[in-house]
Amino acid sequence: MAEAKQLKAEDYTEATWTALQTALNAAESVMANVAATQEEVAAAFATLNEAIVGLVEKPVTPQNGPFLEQFY
Repeated sequence: MAEAKQLKAEDYTEATWTALQTALNAAESVMANVAATQEEVAAAFATLNEAIVGLVEKPVTPQNGPFLEQFY
């Protein structure tokens, strides 16, 4: 969960970020549930891991600025 919390929304597509947040919220809920079974914990973390692996980075677009101006 710590890895997922360090990621930044602006780096990933909206759809994959939403999936990550859903999985993270579910994992946090399971961890907060003292009655959660080992199977529930394992399933929540498997889903969270899949969401992390499934993240798609946003394409990098050049920004206008002094560095790029030298090429125009």
